[in-house]
Formats: sequence, structure tokens, C-alpha cells
Amino acid sequence: MEIPFPSLFAVAFAKLAGMGLPGTDIVAHTARQDQLPLTVEGRSLMESATFKQPVFVRDDGYGVQKIGCVMDAIEFLEEWPVERRGLLHAAASDACCSAYDGGKSVEAANKAFRTWARRVGVIEDVPVAPPWMTGPKISKVDQLLEGEG
Repeated sequence: MEIPFPSLFAVAFAKLAGMGLPGTDIVAHTARQDQLPLTVEGRSLMESATFKQPVFVRDDGYGVQKIGCVMDAIEFLEEWPVERRGLLHAAASDACCSAYDGGKSVEAANKAFRTWARRVGVIEDVPVAPPWMTGPKISKVDQLLEGEG
């Protein structure tokens, strides 16, 4: 049986289980678990599902939560109360699940989730730290040490 478009989940499962996956370049092997590279198209599965820009949402139980990848978004959407779900929730869920399976881009999932979060009023605009706060630390001590060396 040939799988025309295996999902990221199917690829990850096949690699973790050491099985071959028909229709792909994944072949069966007997390597140890810690030696299995979970990569798709040269990128790790975590990299391929990570948002370029995280979304911060307000959650009654946890304060502010960082949604940094597709799986975080799926979990947040699944925990959303059923009675408060609507068409936009369904669209965001579909986009995230499709991105997780490789059917849509991660950025499309990010945009759908961000739109839903803004619409229901749970998005938090967390200011980005200015460059002077995150740049290299240079102090007088560092300059003195460099001068002595």
C-alpha cells in the first residue's frame, strides 16, 4: 500500500518505530531511540511546527500562556469550552490540525489561531524587548578585563 502524502504524524511515528513508510525515503532500521533523527525535508519536526512569532493568550486558569507551536495552539483550542466554540474556532482548529499533518503551512495556522484569539478577546499583546535590552552585555568590568588581557 502506498501513502501518497504521509502526514507529519505518520512520518514521526514511522521514524520512532523504526518502520519503513511506503512512498517515502524512510526505510526500516534498528537504531536506538536516541539516535533517530526526526526530520522532514531537512528540518526537525519541532522546527517545522514552531511559529516564527509566538502568540500570547490569556487563560483563566494559567494567566498568560505562550503559544509557540502548532501543538500548543491545538491544545489550547481543544481546551476551549464547547459552549463558546463557533465557526472561527472550527476554522482555527482545522488550520492548526492541517498544519500539524503537513496539509497547510505553519504560518497559515499561526494566522488562523491569532485571528481567532483576537476575535474572542484572549490575545495579549506582549511588547517585544527593545534591542538595547537583549543585545550583548558590555560593562566597565568587561572593558577592564579586555584591557588587562
